[in-house]
Amino acid sequence: MEPELVVYGDFNCPFCYALSEQLFESALNESVEWRPVEHLPDASCDTFTPIEQSRLTTDVYNVRHRVPSLEIAVPPCRPNTALCNQVFLSISQLLPAKADAFRQAVFHALWVDGLDISASDVLDGLLRKLGIDEAVNCQPSPRVAEQLSRWQLDWTADRFEGRIPAMVVDDRLLLGLESLSDIERFQKGEVVLDDRGTLAHDLQPLQSIAVIG
Repeated sequence: MEPELVVYGDFNCPFCYALSEQLFESALNESVEWRPVEHLPDASCDTFTPIEQSRLTTDVYNVRHRVPSLEIAVPPCRPNTALCNQVFLSISQLLPAKADAFRQAVFHALWVDGLDISASDVLDGLLRKLGIDEAVNCQPSPRVAEQLSRWQLDWTADRFEGRIPAMVVDDRLLLGLESLSDIERFQKGEVVLDDRGTLAHDLQPLQSIAVIG
């Protein structure tokens, strides 16, 4: 049996959406532990700016270039993901057989249908479609909150460089949206170079240009 592939990702990151879809289409998904984090904790559709929209559009363009077959559209905003992370982990603990379907439903709601996944009624609708009790879309249990905080703290470690998606196998790290073949090689212990061009745009280091006349 292949070792477990741990993925740190955020629902409002198109690179993470593309990775999730790739995994769903392969046998790799059976050995994946998806750990939701907030790479932009202050993200909000209420305060979304034109600059953020430009960055989001660039991210989607890069994902389309990398995975041409992926169905993806630029959503109207980049929503906060704290609530859907809580719901996802609650389902993972209470109804593990439904967790993957919910993960895919949340990604599709944002990146295909353009819905605000920070809205409780949107998540309620996804739960109903999956036949899940809407009661899981409420205040998280202390165990859920503690686990999310622990994963968030793990992801903020220096070696992750504040980047997603991030994959870990046996303490080895792979950053970026990789091909399935490279992920399989990585899972088997082979060396795969990070593709830094396929990471979440918002947290890449900003470059400064000085114009001297």
